[in-house]
Amino acid sequence: MKKTVALSIVLASALGLAACSKPAEEAAANATDNAAGMVEEAGDAAGNMAEGAMDATANTADAAAGAMDAAGNAAGGAMDAAADKAKDAATGAVDAAADMAKDAAKNAM
Repeated sequence: MKKTVALSIVLASALGLAACSKPAEEAAANATDNAAGMVEEAGDAAGNMAEGAMDATANTADAAAGAMDAAGNAAGGAMDAAADKAKDAATGAVDAAADMAKDAAKNAM
């Protein structure tokens, strides 16, 4: 009789452990699914960050090209203005020299 009671207790314990292991297995499966979802979301976030970085780099390159164009235009405008001033100064000097030559010729007569 003692053996039967002991065997019954062992059998009941085994069934109890078997019944408890199913929720643990389900929890492990859920944890695995959750971890896989988190890994996928992290990969998506990393991809979005990389795409954003590429867009920012392209925008920076565009801004640099625009700045170079503006600098070239400003330099071209400055050169044109300097050339105009030099031309005006040279024209003034030629006119003044011509006037002096005319005055000198009149005085020499």
